[in-house]
Amino acid sequence: MKQLLLFLPFFIVNFVNAAEITEFKNGDVADAEAINHNFRLLQNSLNALQGQFTELQAAVQALDFDGDGIGNGRDAYPHASLVLQRTYLGFSGAMASIQVPEGTQEVTFELFGAQGGDEESGGLGGYVKATLVLDQTAELHAVVGGAGFGNGSLNGFNGGGSDGLDRAGGGATDIRFGGTGLGDRILVAGGGGQRAFLGGTGFLPGGDGGGLVGGTGSDVSGASGGAGGSQSAGGAGGLGSIRNGGAGTLGLGGRGDDDNGHGGGGYFGGGGGGSSGGLLRGGGGGGSSYASPLAQDVLHIQSINQGNGKIVVAFKLEDSDGDGAPDTCEQQCIAVGMSVDLAPDDPSRW
Repeated sequence: MKQLLLFLPFFIVNFVNAAEITEFKNGDVADAEAINHNFRLLQNSLNALQGQFTELQAAVQALDFDGDGIGNGRDAYPHASLVLQRTYLGFSGAMASIQVPEGTQEVTFELFGAQGGDEESGGLGGYVKATLVLDQTAELHAVVGGAGFGNGSLNGFNGGGSDGLDRAGGGATDIRFGGTGLGDRILVAGGGGQRAFLGGTGFLPGGDGGGLVGGTGSDVSGASGGAGGSQSAGGAGGLGSIRNGGAGTLGLGGRGDDDNGHGGGGYFGGGGGGSSGGLLRGGGGGGSSYASPLAQDVLHIQSINQGNGKIVVAFKLEDSDGDGAPDTCEQQCIAVGMSVDLAPDDPSRW
């Protein structure tokens, strides 16, 4: 940096020299000698500045900011050797394989669980963010959860509880490593529980998904809501004078009753709500989220996502030429089954 400062006085001196240009009034414009004098001063100053700029450029290239023992253009951007390529996965009702691009240093995932079965009263899905150190040999699979409504036969896809009627608990969203089974999940965002039913007079919220323990569904007269799933067990089913709700299990929400009160999917699913007379049904519990011990910088948030689940994948890639862009990524960063849309920085716009 001291080398750069040495050149500043030369720039200042030349600007001062340029300021010594002979002054003349409009009436003197015809004086060719004065015009030529001023032109020569400007030309000399510009030539001097150009020469000093060349020397300054050489000095910058000689500096070794990144400590690699070589002074080159990358030293002007010492952190440009790694860049992020972000890709968005929406709901499809199927498992997707993720191809890790060559040159990847690490991968950051943001997962959103799906909402439980009711647009207004279904429990919201959870959120988990984590970073994993992986390379291109890693076998990764993604499953995006389906909301408990609006998807027809795929309502509650990936673990939302159901009794085979219309609506369901919200499905979980997860990443699987080394296989495709529930035991291969390394990240999970819990889905929300389905609504509670007040016998034709309205609804109450289902339990929210996400967090280490999912939310509990709403109670109604004579019946309680299902409990949220945890890190070690599914949520207990709610109690009721007619029937008790089903308990959640690994990856699956418990059953409610009469198209109400189903538990959300998750690492462990939420319990289903109990039922009592007068068509009163407790709300379903939310599913829990999970992050493998291998994950770094883990963040859990409960009750954040409406509608279907989603995933954002950010590959931290090598940039060998230091131009601020990955070496080859346009095709490599698109996983099989992924949408090619890039996710915006603001999650509210997804």
